[in-house]
Amino acid sequence: MIGEATGNGRGATQAAVRATVAFALITLILASSRGGPGYFLQLGEKSEALPLVRELLGPDIPVRALIGHDGERFWSLARDPLLLEGQPLADRLDRPAYRAQRIAYPLLAAPWRAGGETTLLWGLVVTNVLVIGAGTYLTGRLAEARGTRSRFVPYAFAANPLVWLSFLFDLSDALALTGVVAAMWAIQRRRSDLVAASSVVACLAKETSLLGLLVAAGLARGLSWRQRVALVVPGALAAAGWRAYVLTRPGFDQGGSVREFRLIPFSGYLDVWGHGFSDASDWVYLAVTLSILVFSAYVVVLWWHDRRDLLLGASVPYALVMPFLAPIVIDVPINSVRVIGPAITLVAVYLASRRASPSRREGLATVGEPQQP
Repeated sequence: MIGEATGNGRGATQAAVRATVAFALITLILASSRGGPGYFLQLGEKSEALPLVRELLGPDIPVRALIGHDGERFWSLARDPLLLEGQPLADRLDRPAYRAQRIAYPLLAAPWRAGGETTLLWGLVVTNVLVIGAGTYLTGRLAEARGTRSRFVPYAFAANPLVWLSFLFDLSDALALTGVVAAMWAIQRRRSDLVAASSVVACLAKETSLLGLLVAAGLARGLSWRQRVALVVPGALAAAGWRAYVLTRPGFDQGGSVREFRLIPFSGYLDVWGHGFSDASDWVYLAVTLSILVFSAYVVVLWWHDRRDLLLGASVPYALVMPFLAPIVIDVPINSVRVIGPAITLVAVYLASRRASPSRREGLATVGEPQQP
């Protein structure tokens, strides 16, 4: 029998407010000390969008490195989320079809442009700050639904390195994770409509969210067929429909191939590590990468002992793909964090719910309720 989520949400609300305020303050500190909201674009001297950014926002826009990161692509998409500009917009994206697939975050931030180009820069950051607050709240409610009301569990979202990277680099990952967490919570509330909406948000923010939703839908115990369908089909259809539209736009019928994975496990790591380690930063990179692999193995072990848990089902695909990453991902450690990141929050909630007292868990939903290994 599937029960309703319990708890009044007060702890989740308090955690969400604290997280929102904290990230808002960090935003102001970084913007005031690092050259304004343009800092969060993490532009590079070779950024495709740099000429337009300087034309619209001035020559003093912060440039952090030789090669930029994905924030500049989301900025370009936020200026034209329906891709009406066509070829000129595609020219500012290194892989047009691939980048445009993750449209939810730039679409959500796009209305800020009504206030001007500088306002849009702020809007991208503020949107992520609000998303972090929402994700923290939903993580707290999900924890309550699974039998724990620890005041620390909601911060498993805000403290996730994936969320910090999303915040610091103007990325869509925090929104994608929020969609996944929202879907897990909506399952506990027996709200298939909310599950479907969350699935759409997660998959349009980052298409790889579908991996977690698909495995959770297929393996978790206690779900009705309606819930299983709601977890997967709306997001898959939305992502497929949007991609079909993207491919009709001038200049966007290219750059959509997948280059992030290899068929031979660990071959990408051997290629990257084969160059050797010459300074301290290389060894830090190695330590981070190995830590991610160890955590990924831990997720697989947890799942093996409790293969029908909802949260572990949603987590394990991200761990299982880690050996198959290509050098294009592995060569920059933050990219590996972005791959495994969703599992960090979900596993944290799972572990906290395993320690929930029997009195708290009595009468709670059986969906996703962990079994002892």
